[in-house]
Amino acid sequence: MTLRASLLLAASLITLNTAYAETPSNCITSVSSHSNRANAEAKNYAANVAWKDLALTPTSVGYGSAAGREYELTIVDGKVYRVRPDDKGGIEVLTDTPSEGGAFMLQLASPQSWKEHSKLDAISSFDDLSFAFDELVDDMGCGDLALIPFKITGKANKVSWSLDTLPEPLVTDSTDETVTIVGLYNRNEKVRYFMVPGYNLHAHVVLDGKQQAGHIRDLELAEGATLYLPE
Repeated sequence: MTLRASLLLAASLITLNTAYAETPSNCITSVSSHSNRANAEAKNYAANVAWKDLALTPTSVGYGSAAGREYELTIVDGKVYRVRPDDKGGIEVLTDTPSEGGAFMLQLASPQSWKEHSKLDAISSFDDLSFAFDELVDDMGCGDLALIPFKITGKANKVSWSLDTLPEPLVTDSTDETVTIVGLYNRNEKVRYFMVPGYNLHAHVVLDGKQQAGHIRDLELAEGATLYLPE
């Protein structure tokens, strides 16, 4: 490496470290990120983390895909939902934490605790939810380094959600459901954390009554849903 390149690298690291130091502490929460983009592009969906190596806590939330994309994964309060279409036109849901196998992709956050942040206005779409989070993160002074897990509880007038599984995916539209929504917000490492293309967040939903779960494609939330952020 040339002297000029070394100086530029050093300057970049100083700038980045300064930015992290100036970012409020509540804007960055540790996230365990497990994936392999090169393998995904080669359609190799082998496990990148074993179930036995995961440290789940009662505060853990996350999303991902099981090895082989066999199940869609959603984690709420340490409970793992493994969900896929069954062979009878329905949905299979497993909530045990398996001792064998693992996840092809998993984004997992286990904050020390959760705190109620606010009651949300009515949310008319995924776009609307994304915009609400953009405004919230700006108001918090987080900037582009924000890495924030979140949890929302409330009533969904409508929610379109999917199981991006193999060999068959499934898209389902549900109405009038009490839901728990979990996900991550991030701007500067969207590929790493599998942000939805064009957005700064990725969210999964659990239908509390049916105990079904999956990736949110679109939604309509009634006014008064509760947003929780790490404390």
